Amino acid sequence: AIKFSESGATVEVEVTVANVDDNDDNKVTLLVEVKDEGPGISFENQKLLFGNFVQIRPGLLQEGRGSGLGLALCKKIVTIHGGTIGVNSEEGKGSVFFFSIPFQTYKGLMTTIEEIKPVVIGAESRTDHHSSNTRKIPT
Repeated sequence: AIKFSESGATVEVEVTVANVDDNDDNKVTLLVEVKDEGPGISFENQKLLFGNFVQIRPGLLQEGRGSGLGLALCKKIVTIHGGTIGVNSEEGKGSVFFFSIPFQTYKGLMTTIEEIKPVVIGAESRTDHHSSNTRKIPT
């Protein structure tokens, strides 16, 4: 997201933990969303994004960086863990990339997402509610 955002734009990372089974508080889903102010991606190109060696705009914004494997690897890792990955985007309006992974917690191991404190230098932070943290990362 940072690579495709102009200098000074904001990239926002939101992490949410949600219960997926009303009968078992230990089964939860971790949802991570990365929102950017980049150029956006057409619907046609969104279908191609997670393939091997895919570059939607080769060279245009990347300045020779990248091989088109990053999102393909992310998809493989998330899928192996039983999760889903995707993107919502509109040209000229930025993108929201997201993935969710189900997992089992254990009592006493983690009670809320606030216990996870990522360190982001130079970033504003705000907490939406007890099960979500958002970090804004200036580019």
